[in-house]
Amino acid sequence: MAQSDQLKWNLPGWRIEQRYAPKVLIGNWAEERYSFQKGNYNHTSTQRTDFSHNPGFKPDVMTRRAVMLRGDGLDNKLLFSHHKSDHTENLVSWYDEHYNKKERTPSDQLPKLRHWDANRLAWEPEASDHPVKGNPTNFGLQEKMKAKWEKEEALAGLGEYNTTYGTSFKDLPANSLVTKHYSPPKALSTRMHPANKINKDLSLRSVNVIQTPEAVIIPTGSRMASKEGTIIISTATDSKPNIVVVIADDLGYNDVSYHGSEIQTPNLDKLALGGVRLENYYVQPICSPTRSQLLSGRYQIHTGLQHSYILPAQPNCMPTDIPTLPGKLKETGYATHMVGKWHLGFYKKECLPQNRGFDTFFGYLTGAEDYFTHFRGGNAADFPPSKHWMGLDFWDNDEPFWPGVSNYSVFVFNQQVNKIIDQHDKQKPLFLYVPFQSVHEPLQVPDEYIKQYSFIKDKKRRTYAGMTTCMDEAVGNIVSKLKSAGLWNNTVLLFSTDNGGEVTQGGNNWPLRGWKHSYWEGGLRGVGFIHSDLLPSRVKGTINKQLIHVSDWFPTLVHGVAGISLNDTKLDGFDMWTSISSMTTSPRLELLHNIDPWPDQPPTFNTNMTAAIRVGDWKLLTGAPGSENGKWIAPPGSNIKPHLPLTIPGKKVWLFNITADPYEEVELSRQYPEIVNFLLKKLAAYYEDSVPVRFPKESWEASPSLHNGLWGPWE
Repeated sequence: MAQSDQLKWNLPGWRIEQRYAPKVLIGNWAEERYSFQKGNYNHTSTQRTDFSHNPGFKPDVMTRRAVMLRGDGLDNKLLFSHHKSDHTENLVSWYDEHYNKKERTPSDQLPKLRHWDANRLAWEPEASDHPVKGNPTNFGLQEKMKAKWEKEEALAGLGEYNTTYGTSFKDLPANSLVTKHYSPPKALSTRMHPANKINKDLSLRSVNVIQTPEAVIIPTGSRMASKEGTIIISTATDSKPNIVVVIADDLGYNDVSYHGSEIQTPNLDKLALGGVRLENYYVQPICSPTRSQLLSGRYQIHTGLQHSYILPAQPNCMPTDIPTLPGKLKETGYATHMVGKWHLGFYKKECLPQNRGFDTFFGYLTGAEDYFTHFRGGNAADFPPSKHWMGLDFWDNDEPFWPGVSNYSVFVFNQQVNKIIDQHDKQKPLFLYVPFQSVHEPLQVPDEYIKQYSFIKDKKRRTYAGMTTCMDEAVGNIVSKLKSAGLWNNTVLLFSTDNGGEVTQGGNNWPLRGWKHSYWEGGLRGVGFIHSDLLPSRVKGTINKQLIHVSDWFPTLVHGVAGISLNDTKLDGFDMWTSISSMTTSPRLELLHNIDPWPDQPPTFNTNMTAAIRVGDWKLLTGAPGSENGKWIAPPGSNIKPHLPLTIPGKKVWLFNITADPYEEVELSRQYPEIVNFLLKKLAAYYEDSVPVRFPKESWEASPSLHNGLWGPWE
């Protein structure tokens, strides 16, 4: 069914309840996407449910969407149409009373569930008295079912319902599924998906059908006469949640007040404490690698960005032949916008964000610049002094944004976000990516934000604190704008840092070891959380300690949140939405932090390479992990004097049990050589699967003096 199609029905005193929908019920069991609440327990999932083995199951609230094919697929009766109250009756008992008079099908005779194809609406029965026996195959009932439905629709006077099924149900689009559904007005007070609330005006009720990755649910009915009230049902995709991703630049583990920092971040605290705090969450040790893994879902070893970050004059970018997070969302109807720092390459136009899945881009392309002037130098080691490379890097899509000069970047970004929200077409879901410049050096912020930190004696830390609070205020402004626009209740917000704090520029990661640029925990452990009204109440305010990595956001947001099929997209990340929203075990068992073979790039892995891997509780580092052998740096002015790490000349391998020793104080490689060997073999296998490092020399052709004083594409 086309997304623009509308179905108009005349329904006497009936309403449509919009909820997650079961796909199909055959006999005693169903494959369904459902949500229910039992006491304080909320759950949403997609799974097979066998009612025959759950005779005592009495959810307080369960989905009533879709009604189902009776066993033989021909007698399309309404199964759960009667509700005596706002709570369902015992579904199994009701089903038994009306339809399931016969003996329950033994569990060993139930069909084995294979990958469910939304095109398949029938199961092959072996005998008419036990219609669910046998294996799930298409067996030719499609045409009969099609004729039956068309006849019922004609009898119901649904002449305006012109959906074409095709010659068989296998010809339906992959995201289409026809079901039966209606429920009486009593069910209206049950919980509904907030994106699909029903207008209570009886003369005109307008609702939006939830679209899942497996099915567009098309409610139909055969017993509805035309007297009063017209319901218009649209299959537009605006029921998908809005997604907002906010990235802080160089924010350290000890730089938010909910981690005990002296820096005040009230807006982040409120969101984190009211959402799900991610306290076993990892990013990369530096800018470009984190951003590339966020937007591609691929490890650095699969994008060629294993070494360092992309330099301003370097003809390099995130590979243009791999799918991106915004591109995937855009394909399914999302409006996609970016405001902030790109830092994934720009030497040719194909690399620009507006050509990598974003409808619009507003911000800067390089890794750092002046917060007020938005100019930067070249800083190229092989070139003359950077003053010869000074240029503006501030863009509104393909045009330089000169009005931004002299205005602090956080304020300009906030204004642009407000503009995007004001102009957003609410018929579409919104994806908004806001990677702030803050709190990367240079250390700059209006004085009013510094004054409140006069008690911090260290000048860099004091300025950094003001920058952090200013960014925190901006995040609060974004939330307020989404609320005033009526978008917040259907929004999932992700907040993350891009790497550990830079201790030489005011950041701090205490009590973790190391800092930005390093593979110690202080460089990799990320500040992060998820906040959304769509989260079940039982997970709000909780701490999630499951292993999660920045590469997981691609599948988590695309599939887990937006409900979009990933098809054959090659990813290194995992869909973590169930783990986050239901407090279940993470599907991620291991994490490759990186393998950097630059510059030698030998054919096989060796411990001279800088690498790190996490498998279960264990973390192995090789080569030169950075941060002066991994120092612990206490907050300035704290009077804490941490001990220095033990330096062993020639040491190239470190092993830690991170679960028991998150501060990496007890090195265990000599005690557990078998674990070291196991993890080294893992690294060797990853290296064998890697692509060559791409780190070309910088080009003179990038000079802003050759491009009207601008940093922009030069090829």
